Amino acid sequence: MGSTPTAITIYKDLDYMFSSILKNPEIPLRIRKKIKKFMDTPEAGQAFTAPLFEYLYYGQTGNHQDDKIFTYGMHEPATIRFMRAVLRFQKDRNIAPVYADIGTNMGQHLLAICGLAQRAFGFEPWSVVRTIAQKQLDENQITNTQILPFGLSDQDASLSYTRPANNNLGTGMFVKEGGTDILDVRQGDPVFEGMDVMPSLLKIDTEGFEDRVLRGLKQTIANARAVIVFEYSTQTRQIMTDEGAFRFLLTLGYKLYGIKPSREFPCFAPFNVHKKFENAIAWPYDEDIGEVRKYLD
Repeated sequence: MGSTPTAITIYKDLDYMFSSILKNPEIPLRIRKKIKKFMDTPEAGQAFTAPLFEYLYYGQTGNHQDDKIFTYGMHEPATIRFMRAVLRFQKDRNIAPVYADIGTNMGQHLLAICGLAQRAFGFEPWSVVRTIAQKQLDENQITNTQILPFGLSDQDASLSYTRPANNNLGTGMFVKEGGTDILDVRQGDPVFEGMDVMPSLLKIDTEGFEDRVLRGLKQTIANARAVIVFEYSTQTRQIMTDEGAFRFLLTLGYKLYGIKPSREFPCFAPFNVHKKFENAIAWPYDEDIGEVRKYLD
């Protein structure tokens, strides 16, 4: 005769069941987010590992991105799946898959993409998150990827930087004055020229600094015609108020799209400066962007 389950056992079983549901990519992310509203926030300070394609992500609850990874398995899964598909798409067309992650933060996107890249580079000027990102590479013994200790801009400079005001470690930003730190940035074109590398995929997540990053990479973008994924946050919209900010991309034949938010797999829409997207995409190829769906994980 079996023993009667205790309340603690039942609670653990339910917790495991809900955790499995929240991490299940077959269930639409929007539904999982609704389910999460009925559950407790993870207790801060829990160290955890999470499988992330070829590698393990090393995190700690109590900050925005790690709580997302702990709960759902990934932060911005649609963007990550799209970028992984882009590198496979490029390999099929004999384009050397080289990834540059500008605004690396704690390294989740870099870790998720670098396994498919010939070479990968992270750019992160703030040492607090750069140290965490470097740990991801070290723990996974990754050798094709390098994190550089500066940001990219349209000129070399040491700029005033304000640390995040909350638990979202990716929201620090450059400010005109009165910041908490002074961090280094370098003009992007000479950096890539000096490394003798041509990126095929660029991700830019710099909290409203995206326009300056793009200006500093004009020659690299013109030569490489890389696929560009960039954040289109509130801060970015305040600076890039109309498509004139992207005019040079359009003159190079790029098409602009947005990735709709709260999706596990990418859903594309024509870019609109007045709408919210998980991220925006500049697409340089004649093939329809929908072709990348064939290469999704």
